[in-house]
Amino acid sequence: MKKILLIIFLFSVLLTSNQISASEIELETNAMANKEIRAQVDKIKTKRIIIANALLLDSAQIKKANEIYSSVIEKEAVILEQLLKEQAILKSMTKETHTFAQRRAQRKIVFELQNSLRTIENDVDKQFKKLLKHNQKVKFDRLKKEINISDY
Repeated sequence: MKKILLIIFLFSVLLTSNQISASEIELETNAMANKEIRAQVDKIKTKRIIIANALLLDSAQIKKANEIYSSVIEKEAVILEQLLKEQAILKSMTKETHTFAQRRAQRKIVFELQNSLRTIENDVDKQFKKLLKHNQKVKFDRLKKEINISDY
């Protein structure tokens, strides 16, 4: 009985220490994360502007493209923020303090967030391609491969 209580106590201490380290990581990386999020969002916007300029969009296409992009940029920023936090947690996990299953679960969270960003990007691309003429679509596909839009 004493062994069981000791194991429960040690397990609770381990869980508490993991929560503290995760919150410490969050506090330390919050300021840095905001800069990184802004940088990533700016990078996404820049790539979209480069592509739009290269495709020689008319004013109606530009207006619709801006509507498409502005509708998703907030979602992307929220997911990017969460992704940076989860990546920091994953990076801080060590073999000594976390099991393989815990690290694998954290990697899965990071992977799912990256997939969410890719899904948004693919949806935006589909909507954007609907605005384009045939020759613009061909050029868009080529530019997308050259610039490699998805960095997640």
